[in-house]
Amino acid sequence: MKKQQDDNLKDNASRTGVSSLVDQGSRALFKFPMLDVIYDKFIEIIALPFREALNAEVLLETEFIKSLKFSDYIQNEKSGSVFCIGKANELSGHFMLNLSPDIVFLFLSILLGGNKKPEGIIKSDIRPFTAIEMEIIKYMLNIIFKNFNYAFSTVTPFRSEIERIEIDKNTIKIAKNEEAVGRIRTNLKINSAWGYFDIVFPYNSLESVKKVLSQSFLEDKISQDPIWFDHFEKELKNTKVKLELILDGAASKISELLNLKVGNTVVLDKLAEEPLYVSINGVKVTMGKLGKAGDKVAVQLLDDINIAKFNHIL
Repeated sequence: MKKQQDDNLKDNASRTGVSSLVDQGSRALFKFPMLDVIYDKFIEIIALPFREALNAEVLLETEFIKSLKFSDYIQNEKSGSVFCIGKANELSGHFMLNLSPDIVFLFLSILLGGNKKPEGIIKSDIRPFTAIEMEIIKYMLNIIFKNFNYAFSTVTPFRSEIERIEIDKNTIKIAKNEEAVGRIRTNLKINSAWGYFDIVFPYNSLESVKKVLSQSFLEDKISQDPIWFDHFEKELKNTKVKLELILDGAASKISELLNLKVGNTVVLDKLAEEPLYVSINGVKVTMGKLGKAGDKVAVQLLDDINIAKFNHIL
C-alpha cells in the first residue's frame, strides 16, 4: 500500500514538474510564433492575386493555429474537398493544402464563366472533376503555393511544390493518425459567398525549421492546448540529459602535479561522509550520497530535483 502511495506521489511530482515546464516554455517551442508572422504576410499578399485571377471582390480572414490529431482533422473534412500534398526540401516531411468544396466550386463557377455574384454558399455536387476543371483547380493551387513560398521565405529559405492532388481523404497519409498537426484556416469571401482553405503541417515536418519558427515573441494569450501538452510531455520524457556527480577538488602546487605518477593518491578537500553535488548539463541541481548498487557505483539523492526551477538547462 505504501509503495503504491509512493509511486502515486512520484507520478504527481513528475506531472507537476512537467506541467510547470510546459507552462513556462511550451508556447515558445510549439506555438511557432514566426509561423504566425509568415501567415500574416501570406494573407497580406494573396488577396491581390486572388482578385486578379477571379476578377471579384475578395476578403480573407484567418483563424488561430489549431492543434489536433491528424485523424480528427481528416474525419471532420467534407466530401468534395481537394487535398493538395506539398513537399519542400527545407521540411522534414509533407504538408497539405485543403480547399473546401464551397471554394472549389466557387473557383470553377467564376472561371468557367458562371455567376460572379452567387448568393450564399455554393452547394457542390460530389462528382469527379473534368480535365478542364482540374486544370482550373491546379491554377488556383499554384497561386496559393507561389505566394505561400514567398511569405515563408521572408523568415527562412523555403520553396515548396505540388507533389500530388487527392480527392479521396482516406488515401492521405502525410502523418500517422495519432500524430499532432497544426491547422491554419483561412476563411475566404468572394463577392457574397464564403468558403475556406486550410494549410496543414504535421508538427514533425517542422522539426528542421523549428529553431527559426520558435524565435522572437511569445503568444502569451494563447490557451494551453491539451493535445500539444501530451505531445510535449511525451517528447520531454524521452529527452536524454547528462547527469553528473561532482566529487569536488583540491588545491595543489604545480610542482606536486609534475611529480604525480600512476598509483599516487590525490586527497580531495571534501570529507568522506559529506554529500556530493549532482548536476544536469553542468548545473548543480541537488545533493547526493555516494554508494554502490550491485557492482556499480551509485548515488542516493538527498533532495528532490525541482525541474521547474532548472527548466533552462534542458
